Amino acid sequence: MKTGILERMLIRRYGEPIVAILRGHHAHCWNPYDAHYSTVLYMGMKWNGPLGLRFRSLNEIYGNAIGGCLIKNTLKAAILHPREIYGIWNIDDLRMQPGLLHAVTLDPTIDYFMEQDNRLFYGTKGVSGNN
Repeated sequence: MKTGILERMLIRRYGEPIVAILRGHHAHCWNPYDAHYSTVLYMGMKWNGPLGLRFRSLNEIYGNAIGGCLIKNTLKAAILHPREIYGIWNIDDLRMQPGLLHAVTLDPTIDYFMEQDNRLFYGTKGVSGNN
């Protein structure tokens, strides 16, 4: 199992996670009872096979996570699996947002994977299987 940048950052800031099953998914949680700082990463990413190739530029960022909610649901890492988790964009749906469609035409080598308040979008420069 590989720990990604997201999880390492959360461990450094908040300590070891609480392991739980949320919405039917294995999850690592921090500050679950603090409305201002609650954070969850849904785990279970497998980097072999088609998903690993498609999202290879996100491997170091996500590690074992498939996505999650950071900082009180305001910052969300899109779900890489085809599964749906309420309140978090699936990465394909995220990338179909009008603001991102235009941004991708300007620079198709940026892989967008995170959003904040449905108006700020974050990506990493790299070449994934999507480009």
